[in-house]
Amino acid sequence: MNLRRLENERNETVDALKAVHASNEMIRSSMGRLATDIKNNDEILKQKNFNPKIEQERIDEVKRLDENIHALRGKLEEVQTGNTANLNVNFNSPYPDFDRKLVRGRILKLFQIREDKYA
Repeated sequence: MNLRRLENERNETVDALKAVHASNEMIRSSMGRLATDIKNNDEILKQKNFNPKIEQERIDEVKRLDENIHALRGKLEEVQTGNTANLNVNFNSPYPDFDRKLVRGRILKLFQIREDKYA
């Protein structure tokens, strides 16, 4: 009785090991295909002279230039509005790349002096 139980356990273990071995073979073949794909992609990137450091530098430069453009547009608007009354009107754009040229009319009008002697 004990011998039959042990034989059944051995057979179950052998079957489980065969299933694991088959699974491992499938995983190994998948890994081989992935390694080949990685090599192919690396070759493509080398052909295109891709360098992640240079790409990051370009992204940083674009951000810096966008900030400069934003600052220069603000200065241009100051000059165009002619802040002669020492009134400084600064506002943040509602979202990045907001085109201030699309604003029609005045942005701000506080009051109007009726008589020049109070100016």
